[in-house]
Amino acid sequence: MQYLKGLDGIRALSVSLVLVSHCGFGNIVPGGFGVTTFFFLSGFLITTLLQREFDRTSEINIRNFMLRRILRIFVPLYTVYLTLLFLSYMGFYPAEYTIGGVLSQLTFFANYYEILVGSSGLMDGTGTLWSLAVEEHFYVLYPAVFLFLVRRNINYLFLFSIFMILLVFLWRIYLAFNDASFDRIYLATDTRMDSIVFGVLLSIVMYQRNLFRETQKLSLNGLVIIVLAVITLFLTFIVRDDFFRKTLRYSLQGLALMPLFYYVITRANIWMFSWLNSQYLVKTGLYSYMIYLIHSPIIYYLGHIGLEEGLQMLLIAYALSFFISALSYRFIEKPVLSYKDRFKGS
Repeated sequence: MQYLKGLDGIRALSVSLVLVSHCGFGNIVPGGFGVTTFFFLSGFLITTLLQREFDRTSEINIRNFMLRRILRIFVPLYTVYLTLLFLSYMGFYPAEYTIGGVLSQLTFFANYYEILVGSSGLMDGTGTLWSLAVEEHFYVLYPAVFLFLVRRNINYLFLFSIFMILLVFLWRIYLAFNDASFDRIYLATDTRMDSIVFGVLLSIVMYQRNLFRETQKLSLNGLVIIVLAVITLFLTFIVRDDFFRKTLRYSLQGLALMPLFYYVITRANIWMFSWLNSQYLVKTGLYSYMIYLIHSPIIYYLGHIGLEEGLQMLLIAYALSFFISALSYRFIEKPVLSYKDRFKGS
């Protein structure tokens, strides 16, 4: 699949939202929306790649799919996590954790562990790993579901995606009416999966209708749609009603991201979106996964040695995260990703 402009820029912005929020600016910067955008992007890219493989081979090599995910997700994660365990054992990283908490994070059940047990057993500075659990649960189930439905008709996958989006939305409403906590709804796969499925839905529409072609034109209708999507996102940030934040907020964000992703990809070179393709944002997008993994331990350590949340912490945490991620990409991720090509869909 050809490189899709704008997506690395979106990755860069998303991970920046998360990092800035965690440095003490969470009251004004929607870090959670950065995670939601990562979910959407995952569903979109995975579905696009699977459709391409199925069109080419009339099959999906699930084994190769899982091996690619292992190389892409597991290797950087385990490198960071095992390094933190070693540094903690040596006394250089002052973290507390339990065996159960560590195993839940290494086996991608940290989100439900935190819901059922609490965060006290999880390694300090690794709270962001709950989101990887949501994505891995999706990766384990989705290829088989995709293959089963697409073998019959792609429209079945389209309808199933809409059904799942509605089902998860109604499930959140049910839980909210029964006084489920914010964390129960925010962290769980069964209540956050729809953010990924919105990306699935956009991919189906764009791929089946061959809508990936870039153009320099933006109609008035397109401009209106973009403005309405941005306004919708803004409203999801400023409305603080607890019931809304537990239920409708995620659905509205998914709906708003669909046209924004479409126009970012297909109008990548117009003034409104071309800045997303700047060399700096593209580079940050390439490093975004490691930045996501490493920034939280760095922030935790900086706080432990007495640095208060604020601009100084943000600048130091960002510089260290970027530097470590650049080294990781050069010496770990890039070699692994080149090896990953051996497991392309055949």
